[in-house]
Amino acid sequence: MRTHARIRLSRPDMSSSPSATARPARIPTGLEPVIAGIDPGLATGAAVLIPMKPAEERILAAARMSTRPPKAPDLEAPCDPQFTAAAARARDWADQALKFVCEHRPAVIAVESFVDFRSKGRGSRREQLRWTTPLVIGFLLAGLQDRIPEAAVRLQNPSVLAQFAVEISQLEAARAAGRPSEELPGSELLTSDHLVKAWCHASWCRDRVPAGDPKELS
Repeated sequence: MRTHARIRLSRPDMSSSPSATARPARIPTGLEPVIAGIDPGLATGAAVLIPMKPAEERILAAARMSTRPPKAPDLEAPCDPQFTAAAARARDWADQALKFVCEHRPAVIAVESFVDFRSKGRGSRREQLRWTTPLVIGFLLAGLQDRIPEAAVRLQNPSVLAQFAVEISQLEAARAAGRPSEELPGSELLTSDHLVKAWCHASWCRDRVPAGDPKELS
């Protein structure tokens, strides 16, 4: 019999909020009572789908998105080659994420937003290219508005991940050992750090969805 890693699915203390455990009562026509979490990035990223009800805790679907620098971009002067190449990759990444979202039609979409931590890696190539993440987010948000405008989109600070430090550590250990979690059905789909981050954002968002229309997210 296959051994399962045991993961404690804790939740942030939100007992002071009257909407902490309330679930949306109205789902827009054509959308499903599920939440998509998205971890964006120019080179790699991910999206994860979970039920809106905590009692149905599980990973319903997951997908990884990735792009490569164009080999020989068709550039017309005047232009900025670096920006043009990044824009092409951002559009490609957003299209992959939109394909996942449009397939599953979630009522709520939680996207990790961009915070400029310039103090980390100052002067490094990573710091110099930090503008590419908001570029990806911009293409994604424009696509969501165009292709699934009924969904409630929530931008979430990366600090959300700190609330799931225990779960992230245990999921990483379980993945390294090749043992899925019996507390989190479908955890075998979380095969990368980006997928784990996407799950964290979806879970945090679910715990903060107030009663009523999902668009009432604050």
